[in-house]
Amino acid sequence: MGSLHGALSDLTDNEAIKKELEKGQTIFEFFATSADSLQNVNILIERSGIAISSLVNTALNLESSIPLVKQQLESQGMTDIKAKVGKIQFLGEEMNCLNVNATYNNIPVYMKQILLSQSGFFCSVTASSFKDDLTQKVLDQFQQTE
Repeated sequence: MGSLHGALSDLTDNEAIKKELEKGQTIFEFFATSADSLQNVNILIERSGIAISSLVNTALNLESSIPLVKQQLESQGMTDIKAKVGKIQFLGEEMNCLNVNATYNNIPVYMKQILLSQSGFFCSVTASSFKDDLTQKVLDQFQQTE
């Protein structure tokens, strides 16, 4: 995405985030969009109560989310929605992801969503692009820190 046009978060204080997660709230942690607004990425964090650590469970969770994802996209005016679970490279690992193709005002829309889990919390990373499928390029911008 090169340069970010905008980035925002619900909360910026780690203690406030922890308190909200402990209350069972979903945190909209991050959103960024490219300068031309044709690519974006968002991150949501939620306390799951269970670990979604295995590939099978992640695939099942993604598969079960398809009806809700389609409903949400339809409510936003998208049509021709196709969604399926597939594989993607993210942070050097092959992971399950939800692949979504749709149309918005005759413009192709592409989305990839990944679920990450650790210690009873899960994180949803969703990359979207319009016109051309650049979702992998968006996700490739992520880097691991130590």
